Amino acid sequence: MTKPGQDSDTTPMKDEKLNDLLQTWKATVDLPTAFERSVWTRIEEKKPAPASSPEWLTAFFLWLARPIPAAATCALALTAGLLAGGIIQRPDVDSRAAAYAQSIDPLARHRAP
Repeated sequence: MTKPGQDSDTTPMKDEKLNDLLQTWKATVDLPTAFERSVWTRIEEKKPAPASSPEWLTAFFLWLARPIPAAATCALALTAGLLAGGIIQRPDVDSRAAAYAQSIDPLARHRAP
């Protein structure tokens, strides 16, 4: 048991003979000459293979990275965004005054006769 205020990791060993014996003891293990190489070989075998994409997908992205297809893709995306914005736009708000009134009271349109 440790005394209050004393950490168990910092208490000195009480048995001097055991302490001296542990200080002089050296573990000797004879490893095979190719042990380290065989360990690294097993580690390399266990590494997962990098994920690869299909060849057609790689070829498509390489083609898309060229200037003309890249510009055409950007233009197509911009056009699609503008068209989607035009289709989704609210058709019932046709003037600034009506838009302002609706922003103040969104239910005003439903109450009007």
